[in-house]
This record gives sequence, structure tokens and C-alpha cells, in this order.
Amino acid sequence: MTRVATLPLPSEVKRRGIDSIKNWPAMKLTAAEFNALPEYSATEPTGVVEGKLWRRLDGLHDDRCPKHMRVWMICKYQNLRPGKQAGTTDYEVARFRPVIVVRATLAKEGKKP
Repeated sequence: MTRVATLPLPSEVKRRGIDSIKNWPAMKLTAAEFNALPEYSATEPTGVVEGKLWRRLDGLHDDRCPKHMRVWMICKYQNLRPGKQAGTTDYEVARFRPVIVVRATLAKEGKKP
């Protein structure tokens, strides 16, 4: 398989001066949805399927990456197409910054929560 990453990894951002992960597209989900995603911090999942999502703690397995630079991201397989060699697939891995949505109830004005 051939991999074409659409965005650099955060550990590459610091080294190469590339745009910050703060500028990556956001993906909103609840904490439960985020925690339910399979984690692949050291590898990519097998079974390349369009739209497949997983979470990654970038830098976790890179001894050169200081702990304060490790960031969570959500990855997604997209744009699958036949590879140049028979039996291969070209694809992209899109990366998103997770935005955890917390549901809250608001008290009516003048009433205590």
C-alpha cells in the first residue's frame, strides 16, 4: 500500500516549522466517542477502509519528542484509489484536532442550578 499524508505529524511541525496543529480542521465529538475510537499511536490500523477513524497520541513512541509536545489527533483514511502496482491501494490519512464537546444544562435566570 502507498500512503499519502495530507497533513504533517505534530512532531514534524516543530522540527520543520510547519503550521501548528491548532490550524488543523476540528472534529467535534464527546469524550465517550473519543475514548471509543481505537488507538494507534505507534502504527496505522490494518484494513484500509474509506472513512475509518482512529486516535493517535503523536510522539508517544518517539524518544526525541518531549512530553509537552505530545498531542492527540484523530486520523481518517480517505481518497482510496487503486495503486500503481496490482493489488495495492493508494490512500490519504487526514488528521484532525479533537474538540471534546461537553453537554451542559443552563439554569433559568433567577433560579439556582
